[in-house]
Amino acid sequence: ALVDAGTGDLDMAVSRLSRCLDLWRELDDARQHAGTLHELARVRQLRGELSEALAASREAAEEFRQVGDQLAAARALVTQAGLCAETGAAEEALAAVQQALPVFRANADLLWAVKAQRTRSVAYRMTGSADAAREADVLADGLGQYVRAADELRI
Repeated sequence: ALVDAGTGDLDMAVSRLSRCLDLWRELDDARQHAGTLHELARVRQLRGELSEALAASREAAEEFRQVGDQLAAARALVTQAGLCAETGAAEEALAAVQQALPVFRANADLLWAVKAQRTRSVAYRMTGSADAAREADVLADGLGQYVRAADELRI
């Protein structure tokens, strides 16, 4: 399904992801079901189906929490926050990011922390909080530089 999304066949991607959801439900695999919901949210976002994408990301975050995968839940929350920002729900976006950031810090998930800070910046700008948005941008820039430097050291 992700290959379909990557090639631009978003209809096929949605169809295959929907079938996967049915299979994971039948197999009673909540972790895989949640992961598929998260991917479906991203594909629906690409299709411009923001309300469906938001519903899928919320459901994914909740299912990840239920299976005890806090890191995956935090990632789904950042997807949810981005969708909230796209739909004009800045306060909900900020609340989702605020829930996710401590999990990224605890797990040293810097890439998703950068995504969360970028989303936080957008949401703060929407609320008119320019100083808070700049602070989020500075944090994202610093984390991004750290990630790039760490990648260069691995070469």
